[in-house]
Parts: sequence; C-alpha cells; structure tokens
Amino acid sequence: MLAGFALAGAAFTQKYGIYITGNAVHSAFLSALIAVCVPFLQKLFGDALSLKRVLFPVGLALVGTAMATKWTVPTRGDVLLLACAAFYGLQSVLIGKIKTRIHYATAHAVACVCCIIAAIPFLVVIDKKTLVPPSTLAEWIGLAALTIFCTFVPWNLVHYAQQVKNIDAYRVGLLYTLEPVVTAGIGIPLMYLGAPISVQLPTIISIVGYVLIVAANERMAKLDAN
Repeated sequence: MLAGFALAGAAFTQKYGIYITGNAVHSAFLSALIAVCVPFLQKLFGDALSLKRVLFPVGLALVGTAMATKWTVPTRGDVLLLACAAFYGLQSVLIGKIKTRIHYATAHAVACVCCIIAAIPFLVVIDKKTLVPPSTLAEWIGLAALTIFCTFVPWNLVHYAQQVKNIDAYRVGLLYTLEPVVTAGIGIPLMYLGAPISVQLPTIISIVGYVLIVAANERMAKLDAN
C-alpha cells in the first residue's frame, strides 16, 4: 500500500512539475534523478548493496543527463520533479522488498487503486473541484494515450521487471535515466509535426550526454551479468 501511494505521489508531482516547467527534456532530467535516490534508499531500508559498485554507472548517467539538459532558472516545477524522483525511488525500493511475497499484477492493481484515492484530494485542493472533461476527439485521444501508454503500461512493466524478471531497484533507477534520451527521440519529431510541446533541439554536448547515459546503463548491465 505504501508503495502504491509512493507511486501516486510520483505520478502527480511529475505531471504538475512538467506542466509548470514546460520543457520535456528538462523535466525528464529531474525525474531521472531517481537513479541517485534509489541506492541510498536501499541502504536506508537495509539492503546489502555496495554503493561503490553502482557509483560509477550512476555518476556517469548523472553527468550524461546534466549534459543533455538546458539549464534554466529553478521553478516550483523543478521542486515537484525532485520530489517525483524521490517518490519513484521509494516505490522501486518498496516493490523490491515485497517482490517475493506478492504477485506483480496484484502490486500493480493496488498501485492503481492508491492513485485513484490520491487523485481525490488533488482534485479538491489543486484543481479547486473543477473537473474539465475533454471537449474534442483529439483531446480524448490524447488523454487516453496519456493514461494507457504513459501511465498504465509503464507502471505495469516496472512491476513486471522487478518481480518477474528480478531486476533490482538500482537497475530500475538507472534505466529511468534513459528518459531524456527517449524524450528527445520521440518529442523532437512530434514537435516538428506540430504537437504543442517544447523539446530542446540536440546539440553536440547533449548528444554526448545521451551517449554517456546509454553507456552507463550498458556498464551496469555488464556488472550484473558478471
């Protein structure tokens, strides 16, 4: 249940944080700081994890994500996205603690219920009880895509990877650093097609950053294989 509410916190802080910052790649970088949170949270919860083992891949990914990001004046959205990284890290660690005692589908169902419960106070406090349904077919399609492909499917895959494929929480955290790479790869073509999104165009520095992120994940995969 706690993991479910941690996921709910991550979802809402991420969505409101992205809305405020307005830049998808910048938001992706802050969310990807989950890679830094997870190892320390694992130690806090008593996991036998060697920080020295994960220090280099995590540091490499952090440098890469920083290079891939255009820095701006911090906003309230940045604070929310930092909280998002902590929430996602907590959720990954807690799922790792219970993965041998609960089926991944059950964990996913509980997480979805927790998000629905948490949505009520958000609607009342933040949206001032104003529920505005989509008014056009395009808006309905966008909402459906956000719900299914950007929320339900990724959450399910994370639970499946941790509980069925036995991927450790720190690997999940490191995989989140790929978010700026994927965001640029998908967002830039969509922006040129006229989608109402803001994605920074790649530079030599940001491309090097993307390479470092991929290299960090590849390094961690090799360490786990050995």
